[in-house]
Amino acid sequence: SSKTYWVSTFNSVSGCESSLVAVMATVNPQPPAPTLGTVSQPTCSVNTGSITVSSPTGAGYTYSFDNGATFQSGVTKSGLSPGTYQIRVKNSSGCISTATSESIDPAPSVPSRPSVIKGNPSCTVSTGSITVTSPTGTGYQYSFDDGATFQTGTLKSGLVPGIYKVRVKNADGCVSPAENVTIDPQPPTLDNPVVAPTQ
Repeated sequence: SSKTYWVSTFNSVSGCESSLVAVMATVNPQPPAPTLGTVSQPTCSVNTGSITVSSPTGAGYTYSFDNGATFQSGVTKSGLSPGTYQIRVKNSSGCISTATSESIDPAPSVPSRPSVIKGNPSCTVSTGSITVTSPTGTGYQYSFDDGATFQTGTLKSGLVPGIYKVRVKNADGCVSPAENVTIDPQPPTLDNPVVAPTQ
């Protein structure tokens, strides 16, 4: 807003001071610290995040996500690596706000491809089984149908011959690459021997 200021000059050599002169000046206020809206954290498949400023917004504002080093017109900054960011707002007069801090977390880890032991059908049992041997532990779940369903146990039995895609999901919800496991067909049943009568 505009305000009148009374200004005088002082000569330090002669000790004389000029008369007061009225000067009209405009003081540009500093914009408020930014309020943040959506903060997207990294996921199992995307290892970067994004930050969106919700206020102040409007004509003349630009936004910095690197503590004032660079400014952009958009309110969202994507592709942010894990770390802490200082967000500032600059108005059309060039005044810069204090910073608002926000952190982007590290991306959750994806489990490794599972290691398994399979049991094929036998002469007397027509189905097989698959047991996941790693990774195992608290928070893991196991799928034997390419991620359609998961169970807490590492063993799946009663599997008819065919190809099974085994996946592991961790507590963050990240799913491993698939391990293909083939359950073989049941061995053929031998016919009862024919014994020729003795003569």
